[in-house]
Amino acid sequence: GLLATVISHPFDTIAVHLATRRPMPRSLGELFYGVGPAAFQGLLVYGSLIQVYETLIDWGWPVLLAAAVAAIPESIVRGPMQAIQNMQQTGFRPRGAAYLWTLVQGSMGTLAREMPGNLVYFPTYNFVRARGYASWVAGAATGAATGVGVAPDWALAWGGVPANPSTWMRCTRQPTPSCATR
Repeated sequence: GLLATVISHPFDTIAVHLATRRPMPRSLGELFYGVGPAAFQGLLVYGSLIQVYETLIDWGWPVLLAAAVAAIPESIVRGPMQAIQNMQQTGFRPRGAAYLWTLVQGSMGTLAREMPGNLVYFPTYNFVRARGYASWVAGAATGAATGVGVAPDWALAWGGVPANPSTWMRCTRQPTPSCATR
């Protein structure tokens, strides 16, 4: 999780800039803005996600239900960290209530993305592993299936950064709670 997060971070930064219609980063350093919180997030998120899922499976829960429920603590951990990472990547600096609202939006957007993602992720991994393939093959198949299966939902978890450039400019000059809304 940690290594994949660091390697994929520049692509995530580009995706965030495209989604928010911000100018593309001009240097390699700018591509890695926010990599610290992203790496820390990877450690916490993947550890909690797998632990909750495996615990629920050990308790006899069906795979799809365990996958869906595992998205809740995952979103509580990942959402605010994803919002902070996205704010660092884009330079969005809300204050006070707008900052807190941005963190809440990050969690809700993350839940909307991760629940369907987990419904594809865990069954795919289990299916491929049950056929005797190595874990890295199952992981690759899972990544491909999740990317194709839930790619449109990734836009939901951009952490509350306004997509409209004029809104973003107004919000950077005078942040208000409405700045954190889409």
